[in-house]
Amino acid sequence: MISLLIRLFVKEYNNLDDTKVRIQYGKLASIVGMICNVVLFSGKLFVGFLSGSIAIISDSFNNLSDAATCFINLFGFLLSGKPADRDHPFGHGRIEYITGLIMAFLIGAIGFEFLRTSIDRIIHPSPLAFSLITAGVLIGSIFIKAWMFFFYHRIGKRIGSQTIIAASVDSYSDIAITLVTLISLIISVYLKITIDGYVGVGVSLFVLYAGFNVAKDAL
Repeated sequence: MISLLIRLFVKEYNNLDDTKVRIQYGKLASIVGMICNVVLFSGKLFVGFLSGSIAIISDSFNNLSDAATCFINLFGFLLSGKPADRDHPFGHGRIEYITGLIMAFLIGAIGFEFLRTSIDRIIHPSPLAFSLITAGVLIGSIFIKAWMFFFYHRIGKRIGSQTIIAASVDSYSDIAITLVTLISLIISVYLKITIDGYVGVGVSLFVLYAGFNVAKDAL
């Protein structure tokens, strides 16, 4: 499926020395990422409220931040392809790194907000509800993120984009986050051990760490 997407949406996909081809790869990765992450955000937010799990809701907003990242990356690829001018004699390629910094601040803001919410959930725990819909959405999310990992990794390596390669690593990390969130929900519901807030703290710290790494790479 990855090869099919490339063949359909990237003209002259083998001409990797052409800047326009590189931009087409970047646009494809960004648009597919936005679509996938918005779908995941919507599904997880729904089952998060359905189950009352702050960890799932935090995870959903992690996907929303990923969608915002894809939007910023799309904007960066479009601008980086502009030709050199008098004010930018070496072109606009470094805009890609500036968008990376903006992305890092967005991720950090979301991480701090859910860290606060998760701590509040630890102090004031509430019962959770579990359903097959919730489990299905989380398991489906894991498979989608696994596909996105291979998708990003292939395109990132092909055009040598650190931004897209970083997105592949983030997708791999999201798999672990969602898996831990699913396990914590099962433990909380069936073993009557309230760990949702603690897992929410863990997810929030991971989001903050991801934002730090993005900022470091961009700098």
